[in-house]
Amino acid sequence: MNGVQAGASTRDDSAGTIDTDGAAGLDPFAVLLRALHRQGVRVAVIGQVAGIMHGSRELTGDLDLLWDGSGARSSALVRAFSAVDARLVDNDGRPVALAPSAFLLPKVQFESPTASGDLCTPALPWGSLDVRDFLSRALTVSDVDGLECTTCAART
Repeated sequence: MNGVQAGASTRDDSAGTIDTDGAAGLDPFAVLLRALHRQGVRVAVIGQVAGIMHGSRELTGDLDLLWDGSGARSSALVRAFSAVDARLVDNDGRPVALAPSAFLLPKVQFESPTASGDLCTPALPWGSLDVRDFLSRALTVSDVDGLECTTCAART
């Protein structure tokens, strides 16, 4: 897994290339974020995809997500990730069954045909960073088809 899309090389002679990020085939908006939206799961896009949404021109090959970690939403996450044929591993790279218990981990890594990355909760050790505050002030935008996407904003 490690963020490498199916068919992408794991050899990378130059950091930041497509092989580093597994960017081949990355299209988080087409499938994964729509599946999460259809299931009513509110996740915030974090990491470089969030940076791109806020105007950065740096590229990335993975999708990092933050959700509140509520067990009440874990079944909806199972439905959404099942709909995109995702595979999960824990933070140590061990396979995790696509079941509600997987989403009770502080972080789970996912890989699907169109996106890979991390799904994180506030239970992950974030140091002094208050990620619950990120979730409380996240911005939600909609596209013309009604897809709502939430992203964490910088404090102003």
